[in-house]
Amino acid sequence: MELRPLAREEIALVWTIDRREVINHIYSLRDGALVLEPEHYDMQGWPPGEAETYTPLLLACYDRGGVFTGAFDGATLAGIGVVDTVCRGPQRDLLQLEFLHVSRPYRGRASAGGSSPTPRRSQRRAGRTASTSRPRHRSTP
Repeated sequence: MELRPLAREEIALVWTIDRREVINHIYSLRDGALVLEPEHYDMQGWPPGEAETYTPLLLACYDRGGVFTGAFDGATLAGIGVVDTVCRGPQRDLLQLEFLHVSRPYRGRASAGGSSPTPRRSQRRAGRTASTSRPRHRSTP
């Protein structure tokens, strides 16, 4: 497994990630706290229109300096982590984890030395704390 930055023209590879999964619980933000709630989804791939909606947003993030780190198994994109460079939060010292997906065949494996494709170098490069300011998507436990 090789972790490396994605080139702009590789962003479309995101949609080759096998998104299939069964979700039985979600976290919701309620009164400032994360609450685990039962909710069932049987995801058979990317939702319709996802690529058309998010590709322009990912390209804009890339163009403003967002950090895109891909985990590659040969030519296959096994996972991706994206951190935006827009400062958020009351002190403007937080960065948004925009995108984090691992293809189904690679989940639960200690690939790339046990690390996920989350771009930690972006924290140092931007000189700020990488954190999410608001959940943009519901996440699974």
